Amino acid sequence: MVSFDLTGIQFVKKASVSPLTGAWVPGGEDDTECQTLVRTMLSEIRDGGEEVCKAYAAKLDNYSGPVVLTDEDIEEQTKDIPDGDKATIDFMVEQVTKFAKETKSKIS
Repeated sequence: MVSFDLTGIQFVKKASVSPLTGAWVPGGEDDTECQTLVRTMLSEIRDGGEEVCKAYAAKLDNYSGPVVLTDEDIEEQTKDIPDGDKATIDFMVEQVTKFAKETKSKIS
């Protein structure tokens, strides 16, 4: 089991239901419209890949830029971010990844 270091963390609120505490579905158990929408979107993305993602980005976020960046693009976009901030972001990504893996192991 993955262990998370919560030293110094004070939670300001707590979810009554989460993937770690019980059954959870998008929108809640009674929101079948939301569940259907999410299932449809995920199915379309699974089947249509990047092109469907681009269509959803344009529709939902009015975004039409690239969805996949090269290493050079990433370097150019992040060159002005201080190294300390990059380290903090890397740490947060690691923590979220650990949480996602642990959550997945509980619901799979």
